[in-house]
Amino acid sequence: MIFVDVFDEEICDAQGEVFEEAAKSNFDMNKFTNDYLNSDFCLREIDSDYSVFQLEWLSTILVVSDVEPRIDDTCETCWEPAVGYWVGYMYRYLHYLTLLNSREIIKNIPVEVMCDHYEAYHTTSYEYAGDLLKEKYLLSA
Repeated sequence: MIFVDVFDEEICDAQGEVFEEAAKSNFDMNKFTNDYLNSDFCLREIDSDYSVFQLEWLSTILVVSDVEPRIDDTCETCWEPAVGYWVGYMYRYLHYLTLLNSREIIKNIPVEVMCDHYEAYHTTSYEYAGDLLKEKYLLSA
């Protein structure tokens, strides 16, 4: 069994804050999430065992990555900041729980599906939600 340690949880929190800030900035969150989790930057830096970028803010990540966010003036794909935080946290948590890279996780749990689980799972513990998502989508390394 894989356990997510305290340092891993800090990185989950940092990614949650990146997504929360993106949501506050009215990014097209479906595009941002897909672009970010499928980016070479995420695979190289965020999915690695250690990178200085794992605890960085959104502004730094946008400067050093290949992700180009799009502002959604209509807010059709905007999220509440709390949804952004939860989605970002859960994708990173699932990385540590399954040892799969972000590309594999988002392929198995597309962003629209992850968002559909927010209402049911956001009031549970991350551990419980992660276990449910891992089991439901048969995520394993």
